[in-house]
Amino acid sequence: MIARIAWTFLIAAFVAPLAGAQEKGEGGWEIAPGGSITKIFPGKEIAYGHMWTEFVPSYDLRVRYEGTGLLFSARGFSASLEPLLLYVSGGAYWYSRSDKIPVYSLMAKEAGIGEVLAPSEFMSFPLAVGIQLAYPYAEQEKLMGFVGLHGTAHFISGDVDINQQVKFGYELVGGFAVKVFEFGIRYSAFSDMKNLGAYLGFRVNPFAL
Repeated sequence: MIARIAWTFLIAAFVAPLAGAQEKGEGGWEIAPGGSITKIFPGKEIAYGHMWTEFVPSYDLRVRYEGTGLLFSARGFSASLEPLLLYVSGGAYWYSRSDKIPVYSLMAKEAGIGEVLAPSEFMSFPLAVGIQLAYPYAEQEKLMGFVGLHGTAHFISGDVDINQQVKFGYELVGGFAVKVFEFGIRYSAFSDMKNLGAYLGFRVNPFAL
């Protein structure tokens, strides 16, 4: 239900400007659509198997993932919420193996999606809903700094069991926007995947509801 509402809000944010609603009005909400490309840096090491040799009893096989993300987002501004705003986004992350490191370890393995699919490449389709703190609020079209916390649901594309197809997590974001451009960092955590990324984004003229 939450995912359906979030997708509806996100689609409306991009359809409404095409329908001629780009001019500001007297509505209580101002919706600012946008998009971004994220460079996902190598994340935490994930143990996914063992290797035995005649010299050392056991190696943990470990992998780290990096990748690229493409997101479309919408922010909702309302004077009654200042300095907070609502945020929703959806898109795709492409994860690939950063490295494959055999290391001797006695640590227990984790039962996460990175381990299940390692060392193969895979995709996730994240949906995020959350809040952000913005300043200056009234001048967000010209210059705005922001930090935010979002709840996420990652829909996994790969050969996985049905109980592994959706993974919930969170992301922390921070950055600033100057006119149509946006720059920021994003820390994403879901299942056993934990990655820091930097992104470059664009913003579309806001419209009022």
